Amino acid sequence: MSSFNESRIFWLPETHRDIMMMRYGLNGSAPQSTEDITKYMNDIGLNVDTWQVEEVIKEAEQMINAMESDALKPFGDNNRSFLVNLYNDNRRDEELAMMRRGLVPIYSASAYVEVPDREPFFDLGFVVKNKTGLKNLQEIKLNNEDNKMFRILSVLDYDFVTSHTEGLFVGTMLTWNRINQFLNEVESGTDLKEYLADYYKDVDIIKYPYLGLLFGYKDPDMQDVDAEIQRDRLRKIKKMGRTSAEIFEGLGKTVIYKMNTTDVSTMDIYDYIYLGEELARKVVIENPSKLASEVEIINPMDDDVKPFQKLAINLDDLFKANK
Repeated sequence: MSSFNESRIFWLPETHRDIMMMRYGLNGSAPQSTEDITKYMNDIGLNVDTWQVEEVIKEAEQMINAMESDALKPFGDNNRSFLVNLYNDNRRDEELAMMRRGLVPIYSASAYVEVPDREPFFDLGFVVKNKTGLKNLQEIKLNNEDNKMFRILSVLDYDFVTSHTEGLFVGTMLTWNRINQFLNEVESGTDLKEYLADYYKDVDIIKYPYLGLLFGYKDPDMQDVDAEIQRDRLRKIKKMGRTSAEIFEGLGKTVIYKMNTTDVSTMDIYDYIYLGEELARKVVIENPSKLASEVEIINPMDDDVKPFQKLAINLDDLFKANK
């Protein structure tokens, strides 16, 4: 690797950057072998194998090569957005200042939802499109508002939630384990497009995991198999990440990294390189920007925001009240 390429290591996402710095001796020590890096990772409790470190090094090299691509240019300042703290007004001055700078305020919340014939439950997120959505989010989150413990611990009825989604984007978050389950479905003969279209029929936004979270992941059913088999499985899981994301895009779902884009940079795109350069840029920059352009600007001081502060519960008071 040339010295120019070595300088690019510092632009990598954290996991890949740290391993490459050890690999090329950029952290003040001599260059380390994959075996030495693996030993260090296990000494700090990460429980990884040498082949997993080797995979991260290959991914990092792929990211570095992608850094020259026009597809991975910086975000710019268009339609950046920030998350409003619905439950506490202690950041209102800061939030109003961000609005004055042209950033789009995003109001969001999540809830566990029980879906018939599905286990165990659906963790759904909601992004407010307009004032109607803000009112409906009140219905969802402040349901049974006199019972504080209920509001924290309850799993909501699916029909109740889906009947209150006008004015809301409905989203969910995928994990690498969930993407591995997609692979299992395909291997059992399931048509993936039909499966995803049905399972996520009421969902608008799909949040995808970044590549760094895959470091150390192993298929739960393949813990004791040969390293090459595990390596092959990991590559299939990454490929399924891209395949499923492309299917979601084709179904009209919006695949994203996150809605708070105040600190998003080119570096974040590299952590989605497994999706391919074009889709990685969409997920990190273009799709969140498009969603931000579609939401109504609501002032954090609006009266319809204030009821959510009922959820800012002092836990000591909560447990005293429920003894």
